[in-house]
Amino acid sequence: MQEQLLNKSQLNKARWNASVVQKEVAKDATKATTAMQSGTDGYNKLLEDLRGVARQIANKSKVSTNHSAELQVLFDEKKEILSLINREGTVVEQKLAEQISALEEQNNVIDQNIINLKQEIKDWSGVTQDYLAKTAAIIGKRVLLVDTDMRSNGRISTSTPLANSFGLTGLVLKPNLNLRLA
Repeated sequence: MQEQLLNKSQLNKARWNASVVQKEVAKDATKATTAMQSGTDGYNKLLEDLRGVARQIANKSKVSTNHSAELQVLFDEKKEILSLINREGTVVEQKLAEQISALEEQNNVIDQNIINLKQEIKDWSGVTQDYLAKTAAIIGKRVLLVDTDMRSNGRISTSTPLANSFGLTGLVLKPNLNLRLA
């Protein structure tokens, strides 16, 4: 049961993360903090590259015009990195979807194991009840045999009621008899 609770907790967390990542990536993949935490190394590397290019653009913009060749190369690089980040955001979403799928499968296996264990307990309960009933019947027959034997050998009075299922209650022993009940 503890494993089931842990798995369901992980599954709920993964579903929540996937939902948040999907919304964040759709809004702005460069600011998707949950995607960064759940993301691939490639995603995080691209974000670092984007920050580096943004810093270079800021530094170059201070000393040159927006139409310089160097700035244009940096803007193109930024555009390419943004495109790659968006694609990598999709990879992160797929990774989370696979994680959810694996957790759902694991949850199904756990649920099936619980069903199987409950059935085994039920089966063993029936076996135990059968065993106890048969044992009680055997004990009852033995008590009857001992009682009959003792009556026929004169060890107990024939007027004494039949011994109970344990063979002890109701026995009237004649004096000076060593009777071993085993």
